[in-house]
Amino acid sequence: MKNDEILNMLNSVSPKQRYDVAKYLAGNQLPLLEINLRTAYEKETVGYIKKTLDLAISRLQQSTVKNEVNDDEVPQNHQVSYQNGMNEMASMFLHELESVVGRIAYTAKNEIKPYDISETKKHIEMLRSVIEAITQIKEASKSKNTEEVNIHEFINNLIHSAYPNNLSEIRLSGNFGINCICDKNLLKLAITNGIRNAIESCLEFDKETEISIWWGETNVDWFISIMDNGIGITLPVEQLMKKKVTTKNNHLGYGLLIITKAMERLDGHWTLENDAAEGANLTLRWNK
Repeated sequence: MKNDEILNMLNSVSPKQRYDVAKYLAGNQLPLLEINLRTAYEKETVGYIKKTLDLAISRLQQSTVKNEVNDDEVPQNHQVSYQNGMNEMASMFLHELESVVGRIAYTAKNEIKPYDISETKKHIEMLRSVIEAITQIKEASKSKNTEEVNIHEFINNLIHSAYPNNLSEIRLSGNFGINCICDKNLLKLAITNGIRNAIESCLEFDKETEISIWWGETNVDWFISIMDNGIGITLPVEQLMKKKVTTKNNHLGYGLLIITKAMERLDGHWTLENDAAEGANLTLRWNK
């Protein structure tokens, strides 16, 4: 797409044209048009278009920083090999770290009595949470492999494999015939962390867990909502969105950070708000 065409579509009175060019700019970083992109973002009044323009700006900033680092440190023709090598090394370190933590936990169980209520166990579990979060964030940064997926079938299989002990607490509601285009690994990261946060919120509120998951589509996107009957949001949504942490006690709260990374890679976003009745509602949306 030529720059003149992009500028015309950014200033178009047609929401469809503005949305189409916003999606294009989210997938194609054009530094020369950064000022125009920011101007369009400030003027935009349609929510889903503004979200997509925000994603385009964020990716443009990340691309600019990455290119500056690569230009300084690595010759252009070696960038891919360099990145692959770094990813391989990071995976190796994470694997070794997981083994070390496992050995520490095994030794601590034998040497510390009672281990189950000890501070040592708490800190080991926190360390495991960090490792798991780093692994998932790394997974979310991989290139996308999109395919057509039936949303009901995908969610149903996911909760049976990831949360077999919570099946009676999770209710599914949506059009069984809706298919979407997505990267299954990225969507899995977002949904599993959303459900985990919902379960933890219910446990913290000391209530019988009730989680409802429903899904649907509009003319511009697909969405999945996860609602719980837990403690709800105890901090302003703006602060949670900025920090990307949860409010759970003794929990490092990487869930929302992982959800953010996964949804950004899906050309989507998430919202979190208290439900009118009880609990909180997390909604995942990604562009068609």
